Amino acid sequence: MKKALFTFSLVFVSTILLAQKVTKNLEYEDINLIDGTVISSTELEDKILIVNLWGTWCRPCIEEIPDLNELVEQYGSSEDILFLAIANEQLDNPEEINKFLEKRAFNFLHIVPANKSMFFIQKGSLSFPTTVIYNQEGEMVKKFTDSLTKSNIDRIHQLVDELRTE
Repeated sequence: MKKALFTFSLVFVSTILLAQKVTKNLEYEDINLIDGTVISSTELEDKILIVNLWGTWCRPCIEEIPDLNELVEQYGSSEDILFLAIANEQLDNPEEINKFLEKRAFNFLHIVPANKSMFFIQKGSLSFPTTVIYNQEGEMVKKFTDSLTKSNIDRIHQLVDELRTE
């Protein structure tokens, strides 16, 4: 009985801590892109952020790029949305990412991998691929921790449309 109560308490407390972590706002910081440009923290504020964690070595990541590019085609010219991609800093460096991008279009803004702390160390994501939607206040509203399916893409469209009308 004590073991069951302890296990229940542990699960309950973990759930509360995870819920708090998910609703925490981003702490904006300047981010460096692999093309050498910098996006200032003020440029990130009040924007919907669609952030993709990927790797040049990750087949599911590569397979979802066309769907992610379609999102950029639909919303990319909007000033209220930013599409950011972060490759794994352990396995990819800017040179490898640039070589990959020369062969295959991935139309997100690519953050220098060392800058990923802003989005993922803070939120605890380590799976590939992962796509996260943040609202204009920097709150995580949805996290997809696997390859995006058609229904996931539809859900992203729905979320973006909802966030734009709030």
